[in-house]
Amino acid sequence: MLSNGEHFELNHDGIKLLTELEYLIDDNELEYSEMQNQFHFLEDQTRHYRKPKNLRSVAASHLGMIIQALGRMNRTFNKMPKITILVASQIVKNLNTVGMNADLLSPEVKKVLACGKNTEDQKQYEDTHNLAQKQSLTAYTLRDLHRLLGGLQSIKTVSAEYQNLREYFLQYPTIDGKKLAKQQNITSAGCLQYLPNASRVTHYSTLCKNEKTGYFTFPGNIDVSASSSGLETMLKFPGLKQEFNRLGYATSWQQEDYILNPVQFINMYLGVLGEAAGKYIFEKVWDEKLMTFQQIENNELFDFKTNHHVAIDFKNWREPHMASLDKERRHIIDKLDHLRENTNEEWRVAVINIISTKDVKPVETHDHKILEVSALIGNDGQLVLSDAEKIEVGRFLIEN
Repeated sequence: MLSNGEHFELNHDGIKLLTELEYLIDDNELEYSEMQNQFHFLEDQTRHYRKPKNLRSVAASHLGMIIQALGRMNRTFNKMPKITILVASQIVKNLNTVGMNADLLSPEVKKVLACGKNTEDQKQYEDTHNLAQKQSLTAYTLRDLHRLLGGLQSIKTVSAEYQNLREYFLQYPTIDGKKLAKQQNITSAGCLQYLPNASRVTHYSTLCKNEKTGYFTFPGNIDVSASSSGLETMLKFPGLKQEFNRLGYATSWQQEDYILNPVQFINMYLGVLGEAAGKYIFEKVWDEKLMTFQQIENNELFDFKTNHHVAIDFKNWREPHMASLDKERRHIIDKLDHLRENTNEEWRVAVINIISTKDVKPVETHDHKILEVSALIGNDGQLVLSDAEKIEVGRFLIEN
């Protein structure tokens, strides 16, 4: 039975209620918005407290009490030819057999259950459970990711785990259950909370309600798929599909038991996909070998570097982010300053978006220290830069 939240205080009863709510969240019985409502009720004591509805464990607890009461009555009056049972309508309304084998119940309990409506409860519980499970798994991934990012530039094992995870997502955007379980057993970094995919779909939609907490709901306006990631377009570039096959990266999203959750997709998969595709296209077009930064303090400042002190930062944006352009430029400048401080050397950076349908020319900013390339390829997978623009980029890469 769920404790009452009226006149909530942080005493024994209050802590008990919070613990009960935590168990309900961990068991995927309470979805995120209802959890917020519960805490709002407890914080604002001027509002009437309302207990959450459609809780499987609470319904089971209610039914257990009825079974116990009717069992005692049956033992007391088992010689009577006819038994009359009086049950309040409010009690009957909240009873159901979700998660139980109704065939094993006594005739008295079955009669009581027949008085109520419980045909819709099974679907309500399943819908709540499925939504809450998706939200919890996604939020736990963001928690694990923050923990990794905290040690990315200081702890070598954390840095290695982070890179391994990103490459794993490139290999398995969807994954078989046994393979996932095996990987979860050998990975201590977390972030492997793929979403269960009983219908074995290769895409779904989601809505970000709170980016900081990893609160997503389903469905929504964000498409999670191979198409929306840019994978299908990138693989149209000559030779890239063969390169992905050679590296063991997925070239399509297969129907599997599990699929990337929104945080895995947005915060990790999109970025590493852009890096992998961008590196191949860049080296083919400019015949310039890209290298990673070896010093741990330079982790995730930029993706790659050249031999001419030019950092390369690939972006997997489907269109130029015009609304946040100034903010992104400031962020790039800050990272460039950090790189100069860490290496005691002067650097320039080329910020290169992979795909765009818009014809935007390369632009140099910040005293010619930053080159912005809004697109390498179009939706047909072909290079969108003119010969003159390729020369302009090449000149930036080698000039002092």
